[in-house]
Amino acid sequence: MERLVFNNNVFLKKKDISFGHVYLFKDGRLGVYLGTSVDEQFVFYILAKALLQSTENWRVLTIAHYDIQVKFLISIAEQLMHTGCDVDCILKLKGLPDLYCDFGYVSYDKDNELLKWYTKNKMLNEKLPQLSAFMNKEEKKKSIFVSAKDLVPGELYYTGSLWRSLYMYLGRDSNGYFCWYFVGNKDILIQNNLFEYQRNIDRTKSNKRCKRLADAVNDSGAYLYDDAKKLIDMHWKGNLIGLRLD
Repeated sequence: MERLVFNNNVFLKKKDISFGHVYLFKDGRLGVYLGTSVDEQFVFYILAKALLQSTENWRVLTIAHYDIQVKFLISIAEQLMHTGCDVDCILKLKGLPDLYCDFGYVSYDKDNELLKWYTKNKMLNEKLPQLSAFMNKEEKKKSIFVSAKDLVPGELYYTGSLWRSLYMYLGRDSNGYFCWYFVGNKDILIQNNLFEYQRNIDRTKSNKRCKRLADAVNDSGAYLYDDAKKLIDMHWKGNLIGLRLD
């Protein structure tokens, strides 16, 4: 087997990783890349952990007991792909982790092997994250950030983790600015007081990087606090007839 060696402070970039490939993490874990979740996080399934060691060049690492350990890692990786999916082995990260290299001895990017495995397990366990790779175009449109042309006055949108970042979109003023009302209190919001909205307009030159509040139930990165959940259940939408934005 061709020996894998890697610099201890050089890592792969986003363009270097592919769905179905197995990667070696900085801490020695092996994880197969499942793609991104609907809330745009990187998703890996952890297969095993390797013991790493330094070479004569202290900056260069390799896998200890190379032939023996690599054969073991290949074996366990292949066996795990023929078993159920353990939710505790799913790793979701907002940013790309430190990955040394592609563990090229094992990959699952052919014949839809990984897709079939995950689809089967997702049907058995709803706690598994929904992945972009398994969604059709219409589903993706509903789950990604909302573009300016798709914003609807009166609807609720959130940025970040949702907590303290919930807004009602009011429309655009005569200068082209995007107008928002920050939702700090559900009870005040649902009074639908146009004067309250008009007095507290937040104007931005460009669209906020936001998602529809209704999509927060499928966003593992969103903190779905009680008031936000109640607004979703109410299907609440503001009536902005008569609102002046200038």
